[in-house]
Amino acid sequence: MSSFPKEAFESLTRTVRQTLMFKGRSPARDAGYFWICVMLLADAVEAASRLLPWDAAVIGRLCAQSFLCLPIFALFARRLHDHNWSGWWALMLPPLVAFNAYRTVQVTFALLDPNWPNMPDAGAWASLLAPVVILSMVIMFLPGTIGANRFGPDPREGAHGAHRAPAVE
Repeated sequence: MSSFPKEAFESLTRTVRQTLMFKGRSPARDAGYFWICVMLLADAVEAASRLLPWDAAVIGRLCAQSFLCLPIFALFARRLHDHNWSGWWALMLPPLVAFNAYRTVQVTFALLDPNWPNMPDAGAWASLLAPVVILSMVIMFLPGTIGANRFGPDPREGAHGAHRAPAVE
């Protein structure tokens, strides 16, 4: 029997438990499992919000986005540490989250109430933030440095310090 469900559950619980821990390193696997979970939960929130009045749907979506994004900041800082970079670079995420919240409100108002006045378009900001999004994705999903670095031991190493071979894709 595959250990995938157990590994995914352990990874998700570790990520959520470490929501306020910005020290140490996290493997790319944690970012992948968390991203999949957030996408599934976002779809569930989207489906549930269609059953609510439009104002409650907007508030619900924004609250869900905020709640789901909280662990991302610490996870991103630990992923930066895994690449041997300062965790302070995680401060590039708040503009992405703010832009995402703005677009959510903009799209939600347009879809749920066609008579709602148009909000200003954020086209120039989207162009400026696109390289940040791409860089963030690369950092989150590419493997970090092999072996210990200044932020701690390699999270891919086993309990006895022997380096585990990467999973075959």
